[in-house]
Amino acid sequence: MARRHQRNALLAALLAEADWGAADLVRAIHRVGRAEGLDIHYDRTAVAHWLAGSRPKAPVPELVAEALTHRVGRLVRAVDTGLLPGADPQEQDVHAVTASKRESAAHRLVALGRIDADPSRRARLLSLLYRQFLVDTGRDAASPTPVPGQRAETALRVPRQGPWTTTADVELLRAMVASFASYAAQFGGGHARAVPAAYVADDVGRMLTSAAPSELRAEMMTVLAQLTHVLGNMTVDAGHHGLAQRYYLLAVQIATEAGDRRGRAIALRAMSVQATQLGARRYAAELAEAAVDAAGLSCDGDLQAFLLAQRAHTRALTQDSRGALKDLAAAERNLERTSGNSGPFASYPKAGFAYQRGQTLYLLGETAAALSALSYAAQRRAPHERRVRALTHARFAEVLLELGRVEEACTHAAAFADDYPLLRSHWAVLALKTLRARLAAFPRVRRAAALLQRLRELEAGTPPVN
Repeated sequence: MARRHQRNALLAALLAEADWGAADLVRAIHRVGRAEGLDIHYDRTAVAHWLAGSRPKAPVPELVAEALTHRVGRLVRAVDTGLLPGADPQEQDVHAVTASKRESAAHRLVALGRIDADPSRRARLLSLLYRQFLVDTGRDAASPTPVPGQRAETALRVPRQGPWTTTADVELLRAMVASFASYAAQFGGGHARAVPAAYVADDVGRMLTSAAPSELRAEMMTVLAQLTHVLGNMTVDAGHHGLAQRYYLLAVQIATEAGDRRGRAIALRAMSVQATQLGARRYAAELAEAAVDAAGLSCDGDLQAFLLAQRAHTRALTQDSRGALKDLAAAERNLERTSGNSGPFASYPKAGFAYQRGQTLYLLGETAAALSALSYAAQRRAPHERRVRALTHARFAEVLLELGRVEEACTHAAAFADDYPLLRSHWAVLALKTLRARLAAFPRVRRAAALLQRLRELEAGTPPVN
């Protein structure tokens, strides 16, 4: 006898809460799927089957949950949709990697790095989907004092006798962080992304089994949080949003365990940027607010400007124009009291702020000021930061094309095209596609037509991003 399905009351209740019909849900999951780079095709009849009790294959339950999370403004888990046969394996994977109470975040990072560095096991990580997970964003969690028991728990796993971590080990770790960050800035996160994962799996794994004085171990954990952050940056630039999010979450947790307010705030900001890129505006705003809270009021000017600029952007996205302008002004004042330090986690270049300012002002309709800021950013990007320079030129060209200033746009699109062949970046690929579509609207402009042909050739020769 054929098995009869039971009506999916959970999904029906969620659709009622969202005030959505079947067609609305289908459009939303297609949108979320495209953001993840998935090619999925459903129609409203599929929703009718789900409501009747059938269960779609992975990753559809996760896509449905994320689409509903966007709509209802609260976290909806895949298991809440009634589309899973039992416990959600992807949720279990997330908890095993990012939320286990049995191991420290650093040890979970090593476990994740071992899977990521192994081509035969990496596929399941790359299939992880981005979700709006609840993140502990309270001020207490950002305190410089570690949560009781966390550092002690790590210490219990370190033998009393055997190798010791030295200052030289930590300096080597710091140098590797700078090296990986620099390489990604030059060539994009899709180049050799498995190398830092392998470094985490091997060298960092060995360091965590070595004893160390408490102060040196705290310093090591701070640098390790930075390395985890760099891995998150490279992974999101490679287009693997779910896995990148797991790295960012671990960066937040490692920094928290180390009592590092700065690292925690920077990682939360990165999560906000990722949420912005994927269209989760409210979530991005919450994370940007949490980043500012995590840093506190006593942080240096670079960090304060860095965090406020992102919060300004999310406020503009959520229609808070007054708050966005206030944050931009405060960020600019803070840049006047910079620390003078250098490095990816110590300084905020003026070109970076100008880019964020231009993006925010354009959202607010301040077109002239936005163009001035974007022009400054395009001209002043550091020569070795090929990736952000290319993306800045691409974004400036997009804005100019939207305004009908085709000749100016072609200058910046050509600059992007010059840098593009050396990049392995998901965002650069998307920028190329966007520019190609925008330039196609001007077939009678000779320079635009020539540039369009050049972009087509570049796209045809683009290798896959790993």
